[in-house]
Amino acid sequence: MKGILYIPYANSSCVKDFTYDKPLTSEQYVKMETKEYNDHKNGVDTMMVTRYGNNMSYNSYNKRKFNYKKQSYEFFECDCIVLNDDGKPQTLFELVNHEKEQEPFVLILNLNEKKLTDDADIETEIKKWISDSTKVKNCKRLSDVEVMYHLPKKDFKLKVDNRICVLKDCKFLKIMSSVSYNVFAMMISKITFVKE
Repeated sequence: MKGILYIPYANSSCVKDFTYDKPLTSEQYVKMETKEYNDHKNGVDTMMVTRYGNNMSYNSYNKRKFNYKKQSYEFFECDCIVLNDDGKPQTLFELVNHEKEQEPFVLILNLNEKKLTDDADIETEIKKWISDSTKVKNCKRLSDVEVMYHLPKKDFKLKVDNRICVLKDCKFLKIMSSVSYNVFAMMISKITFVKE
C-alpha cells in the first residue's frame, strides 16, 4: 500500500535560538565567571555535602526545579510503500486491527529513494536514527532483551488512504535491502488513527 511517512525533526533556528554578543574582554570574562560562581556556590556546596540530611541527591524532600524550554517539531514528508512483516503490501484493514489489538507489530517501509537522496535533511534524520540503533545493537554487554529495551524510539505519522495514523515508539530493527538503507523494518509499540 502506498503512503506518506512524516518524519519529525526539531524546529529550531541557528539565528533566532541563540544570542550572539560581541566578544568579551578579559576583565568582562573574569567578572562574568566570578558572578556565576557566587550565584551557584551555595547550591553546589549543598549538593556536595556528604551527610545524609543535607545532600539533595539523597534527600527527596529538597525539590529541584528545572526550567525546560518546550521544543516544537515539524515533519518532513516522504513517499513510501508500506509492507507487513512478510514483505506483502499492508492493508488499511490490518492497520486498523493493530490499533484495536494495541500490541507491538512490525512494519517494513520502502521509502522513495529519489526523495531521500534529493533531500539531505530527510536522509540525515533517517541515517542518524539507524546509526544510533546500530550502536545499541553492537553493544556486546547487552542481551537481546536489553537491546530491544534500549533502542532509540521515534514517533512517526503515516498517511494511508487519506487517513493519518501516529506510529508511537518505533524502534529500528534492520535494513531489508542489500543495496540501500531506504527499505527497513521497524517495531511499532502502538498505532493510533487521528481525525483530521
